[in-house]
Amino acid sequence: MSARRQRREAAEAAALAGLRGAEGWLCAIELARQVAWPWRSVARALLRLAAEGRVRQAARVWVSTAHRRRVTRIYRLAEDSRLAWECWPSWAMPHVPLLPGTQM
Repeated sequence: MSARRQRREAAEAAALAGLRGAEGWLCAIELARQVAWPWRSVARALLRLAAEGRVRQAARVWVSTAHRRRVTRIYRLAEDSRLAWECWPSWAMPHVPLLPGTQM
């Protein structure tokens, strides 16, 4: 594995660890201060994690002192959104035959 790949994985792990310990939404700079990593590395890691769906991303819009609109991306861990199949009534579930050798 290349050094670049190891560095990326370490940045992603640090970002995830920081988000696990945080409450609410954080921007990349706040998270970088928390985990003691460069903010650009954390920001890139957060963008990759958001693209994978492991982190939720939102935009915070604010007005600067120069009266211009600014946008800051904020992040938090994505909730586990798996479906609990047993909670659904049988009439609501489409019947799809399973492949031989598979289980549901």
